[in-house]
Amino acid sequence: MVPKTLQAEYLERLHSTHQGIGKTLLRAKQNLYWLGMDNDIKTMISSCQLCQRYQKSQSQESLVERDMPSDVWDSLHSDVFEVDGVKYVLVIDEFSKFPFVKRLKGETSKELIEYLEELFGCYGKPSRLYSDNGGNYASQMFKDFVDQWEVKHITSSPRYPQSNGVAERAVGHIKPIMVKSCGGKEYSIMVQDMIKSCRDTGNLNKLLLDLRTTPLGCGLPSPAELLFGRQIRSNFIIRNAVRPYNDKIYSFQEGRRAATRRVHTDNDKEYKELLPGQNVLYQQHAGSDWQPAKVLAASEEPRSYILRTAQDTTVRRNRRFIRDPPSGLAMDAGASLEDDTVRSDARRCARLAERYQDLRFTKPHSSIPDQSAAAQTKITHSDEQPIDAQLESPQPLRRSTRTRRAPNRYGYDQS
Repeated sequence: MVPKTLQAEYLERLHSTHQGIGKTLLRAKQNLYWLGMDNDIKTMISSCQLCQRYQKSQSQESLVERDMPSDVWDSLHSDVFEVDGVKYVLVIDEFSKFPFVKRLKGETSKELIEYLEELFGCYGKPSRLYSDNGGNYASQMFKDFVDQWEVKHITSSPRYPQSNGVAERAVGHIKPIMVKSCGGKEYSIMVQDMIKSCRDTGNLNKLLLDLRTTPLGCGLPSPAELLFGRQIRSNFIIRNAVRPYNDKIYSFQEGRRAATRRVHTDNDKEYKELLPGQNVLYQQHAGSDWQPAKVLAASEEPRSYILRTAQDTTVRRNRRFIRDPPSGLAMDAGASLEDDTVRSDARRCARLAERYQDLRFTKPHSSIPDQSAAAQTKITHSDEQPIDAQLESPQPLRRSTRTRRAPNRYGYDQS
């Protein structure tokens, strides 16, 4: 039974290695007990700034499904990726999965706009364009471009590529094929040399032709058939067959969505909405440290918020990377969590050193008591008795005096 005057000390000892609540409770219940010990341990760990800073990332939320496009060229997704130092831009139609890939000389918005204008002029303008928040998509020049063409531009949350999943999946499929296919059958060449042959526009277009003429699934048409309503000529013979595709492809894509929905429903969580002016903790990306910030406003995109950080900068993050600070943790977006943690640990270490430096380095007790040493080691907590007296003369154990009855098993009295 730990007296009240020593509970704070033992709490600090228990949390010296900054283990979680469960492990700390297991460690404490081996040898310690006082009334309300579990709640004290939970409150202490919840208010530890060092533990809050290095908390693991939150689990994913439930799936947010966008409206399925009703026809081809209604929703486009775009992304910029890199292969061996060369930048490429990908544009893919969400309904038909028809990919467009073009090599970029740089990462300027002007070059990206010129390519999109070429696509819009050839195939028509889409209703929506999805992309990430790369510099060439977030510039004012690109905003003026989509406004001029009256295309709704929807961006994913920074450091959260899942929001632009269609383009990310297409990049994950096309990029390895570029690495493996563009070198032909010369396996002895270095991989870098194989990839450089993809810089030839002709080789890249042949690769895209194969992708565009490959059926999406068993009994389903290819992306080219969906986009143009006919088969296009490739390395194989064209069958003179006109297949209705709208109903089939719609059912196919709905089946894919249902499968994804089942996967996400099992382990997902729902996080409450945040209010302007609310103090929160945020991550730069999954796995990074938690830092203090203040909510400025909710973004137009779902589950995305605009935050003001401790460095007085404005960032946008997905709700998954934002969490409420524990009730016992004093948070201020104007101060750095790292500085507060260092100061808090320094104060705790200094306080412990001041309290126990005399107890640790005093000489062993002799038969003749030393009055000066005794005066130095007498450390008290408010109006309680000295610590050395508590440690040297523990209170006797108290046992219950109630009368114990013998157990009654199977209707037989054991007394």
